[in-house]
Amino acid sequence: MFKSFTILALLGALHGSLGLVPIYVDLIPMSNANRPGTALSGTRYITVHNTANTSPGANARAHANYVKNPTTDVSWHFTVDDHEIYQHLPTNEVGWHAGTSAGNAQSVGIEICENSDGNFNTAVRNSQELVAKLMGDLNVPLSRVVTHQSWSGKNCPSRLLGTWADYLNGIGGGDPSKCYGTVTASGGLNVRQLPDASSPIVGALAEGSYVQLMGRATGTPVSGNSYWFQVGAGYASAYYINVSSGSNQLWCTN
Repeated sequence: MFKSFTILALLGALHGSLGLVPIYVDLIPMSNANRPGTALSGTRYITVHNTANTSPGANARAHANYVKNPTTDVSWHFTVDDHEIYQHLPTNEVGWHAGTSAGNAQSVGIEICENSDGNFNTAVRNSQELVAKLMGDLNVPLSRVVTHQSWSGKNCPSRLLGTWADYLNGIGGGDPSKCYGTVTASGGLNVRQLPDASSPIVGALAEGSYVQLMGRATGTPVSGNSYWFQVGAGYASAYYINVSSGSNQLWCTN
């Protein structure tokens, strides 16, 4: 059924019963007016919306078809429902979703489906997983995950505005078996081959990066903190990583 689409990624499910959540790349044609092809500015945000469409069948695929219609005058990057995600624009291109020029120029837009025949709470959890992934991919800190309302004053995402702090707390914490953190080191943080300040550098994390922590080891103390988090293929000092709440992993929370 999906052979015409490219599977961009498979997000780990927030609960085992969800299985895997596929992301289908189904881009708006370049010839459409709602895909201007303008590059996003260097300062990035992630803007969260609700679709405000409760009609049965108004899922992610339906919205993918909607934004590809040549007469549609709005656009955004991803639509999320309770079992799949569609990508409509590359994450380095401007979409028309924030209601202001500044919001459009600086942010990746995510719409969460509200179709009455779907599970909204599951769609929200899937969106949190997507946001966490994009934060890591695009080096967007949690402080720049914002609502549509923050740009234009519109009452959107209407179903999340009253619990926005809870939504942010759930990013990266939707699956309690995972641990995430934000890099606080001014100028960035080196990733080293071993948990040792003299070990070879194998990478770097930008200040404000939101990253998944794969484990913890004891190594060279940094300002009195001897813990190092495993990040990708190396280790970074725990002193410079602010761990997010929501994990049930003791090594992450203690």
